[in-house]
Amino acid sequence: MTRTAVSGKEQNMSDSKYKITVAAGALFLAFGAAIAVIPNIIYYFVETKGHMAMQCYETVVAETIVGAAIAVSGIAYLRSKPLKTKFYLSIAIAIEGIAALLFPSNWTSLCDSHTMACQVLTKPFIIVASVLLIATAVVGILLSAPSLKRGADGGASKEYI
Repeated sequence: MTRTAVSGKEQNMSDSKYKITVAAGALFLAFGAAIAVIPNIIYYFVETKGHMAMQCYETVVAETIVGAAIAVSGIAYLRSKPLKTKFYLSIAIAIEGIAALLFPSNWTSLCDSHTMACQVLTKPFIIVASVLLIATAVVGILLSAPSLKRGADGGASKEYI
């Protein structure tokens, strides 16, 4: 479906859907960058001297990798045109958001002291950012899911935004 072949009401719907998908892509990129960078900033201020790394170092490295993957997926989401691609990227970003959420709580360890910056700042930030990221990814999934209905030729629809 091209933009010139739609009625005024459909054009407005398509324009608003386009704006929402651009906003979702920008949020994916912003959340990914924040998840990758903020734990590093907090860790820098609590880092020990010498060669001994703090217990939360593994979480910082894991969140940096996951955050970078989310940011790259956000860029791909912004650059992609077919809704089918946006649908699958939204699913991937939701999975990456779940991984970001699970690292500080289940998969890697944080400092034992509940007064340390990783417990007080990093973990709550990662939880809030991951939940918001997952919610945004669900919106992306819902916006692009209708384009996957089968066309008359039996193939997936080729809608573009």
